[in-house]
Amino acid sequence: MRKMVEQNITSALVFEDDTDWDIRIHSQMQDFARASRILLQPLPGTSDQMLDPTYPEPGEAQGARDFDITREVTAEPTTSPYGDIDRWDIFWLGHCGARFPAADDKNTPLGRAVILDDVTVPEKQHIDEHLGPGKGSSPLHLTKATLIPGGDGNIDNIKNVTLGFQKIFAINLPLRTDHRDQMSLAAHFTGMQVDYVDGVSEVDTRTLPPGGDPKAHIGVLGSWRAHLNVMRKMVEQNITSALIFEDDTDWDIRIHSQMQDFARASRLLLQPLPGTSDQMLDPTYPEPGEAQGARDFDITREVTAEPTTSPYGDIDRWDIFWLGHCGARFPAAGDKNTPLGRAVILDDVTVPEKQHIDEQYGDKQLIQQYPDHTRVVTRAHDNVCTLAYAISLPGARRVLYELGMHKMNAAYDIMLKEMCDGRNGRRIRTCLSVQPMLFQHHRPIAAKSSFSDIGKREIEYTGMAFTRNIRWSTRVNLPKLIDGDTNYTDLFRDGEPRPELVYT
Repeated sequence: MRKMVEQNITSALVFEDDTDWDIRIHSQMQDFARASRILLQPLPGTSDQMLDPTYPEPGEAQGARDFDITREVTAEPTTSPYGDIDRWDIFWLGHCGARFPAADDKNTPLGRAVILDDVTVPEKQHIDEHLGPGKGSSPLHLTKATLIPGGDGNIDNIKNVTLGFQKIFAINLPLRTDHRDQMSLAAHFTGMQVDYVDGVSEVDTRTLPPGGDPKAHIGVLGSWRAHLNVMRKMVEQNITSALIFEDDTDWDIRIHSQMQDFARASRLLLQPLPGTSDQMLDPTYPEPGEAQGARDFDITREVTAEPTTSPYGDIDRWDIFWLGHCGARFPAAGDKNTPLGRAVILDDVTVPEKQHIDEQYGDKQLIQQYPDHTRVVTRAHDNVCTLAYAISLPGARRVLYELGMHKMNAAYDIMLKEMCDGRNGRRIRTCLSVQPMLFQHHRPIAAKSSFSDIGKREIEYTGMAFTRNIRWSTRVNLPKLIDGDTNYTDLFRDGEPRPELVYT
């Protein structure tokens, strides 16, 4: 109420946070407005003569009277579609029970504006006059939300401050000022604009979805909730796409050109062939046949239809780009439920030679099957760690429901993997990943215990700052960037042995 007074807000709809409504709420509220006008507005051509004869108070012999919203007419309001602002105080639209006013109440009009044949109202046997809506259902048509433009399909949009997405978010615990300082400097020197979302250090266990473990480590629960808060923000603000960082994420100074190459790859796996709407370059789409195997597509040779709503592929064709992880593998024919195509980026000088690549929790297929300086984009499979990923608005809606409401059975990254892989009863979604990853955890010269707010604490120190698999690490090169020195440090030089990245 104070906010409305301070900001001079003329009207507001106020929800408690467990409120629900029918998918057809817009048309329902239009009918409500037709009804409220009958009870609030004067008759046409008058300023104080009301349709309801019991206004402002019923007489001794007067009773309630029905007014059909399709037949009665009152004066058009000018300051609110529901009735002029100076004619009403509250519309009590959601409650736990109410009754009609009666003649013996004496101090209130008795008129009833009636909405007949409303198919959104359950039959009488389903109506609970105390606890809320019934369980009736009927066929319906869903209207898609209008997307706020986040850029068109022009690949040059990737040069902008959000890498071609509508937003970049970084999750940061406010007490970790060190992580935010480093993230802000890294983003500044590589031409990125980052919006921060507070990390979560306290979770009410009553909010956990079915299966959630109230005894789970607060770091695990806090990470889960923080990522879902970003999903919710996207839904609330209708953000078409976003890139999401954990606050210790690092990347190559050349990230803009790297992401343009990733877009050339993702288009090959997401967009249809030119002149078609559903014929894909990958013959294993949507699922591989018995005798089909993986096939490589060179990003410099293959062509698919130009996207129009995102430079990476049209928004309605993808859910997640898992760009930063702790390991992944290529999908295999035995997985059965996902296309096997591989979009290949050859001669990529930002990729370390094989001896430097750390697959972490993934496998060695990239190292074993491809030449040096090769990056490969495929459907995501067996990914772990959500240190950097892009998500579309449709993907955010799915994650918010699936991981925030439907079922919780593991840490956030494991559940996201289940969505991307179509495992553990979760429907498979369209997720792409890249090997080696484009974003990675940075390890500064500091106590190892300071690296994560999720896992266990350890006492070792790093003897040298490093970021696995990232050649021109932005964070490693911050001292040079600050001084304008372009002789960048490359920890993974060609022809040299792999450095010993150890804790001391």
